[in-house]
Amino acid sequence: MGENKKSFRNELTILAEIAELIDKSSIFPEDEFKIEIELEEDKYKNIISNFREIDRKNDKFSIVLDNVIFTFVLKM
Repeated sequence: MGENKKSFRNELTILAEIAELIDKSSIFPEDEFKIEIELEEDKYKNIISNFREIDRKNDKFSIVLDNVIFTFVLKM
């Protein structure tokens, strides 16, 4: 039986669900929420490899979904 691998698209779906929950459940619906996710180098490189080549040189990048900004940061 084949191994079931998670794609980054699945991870984006999860982030979208989290953003929707935060956005819809908030008592501050017009406000912006910022979530910072600090990752070890191997995990960070794995995620950023799904984005533009120019983004791969940075030590942080953001994904904006609704009023929620997910910022991925390379752990130093």
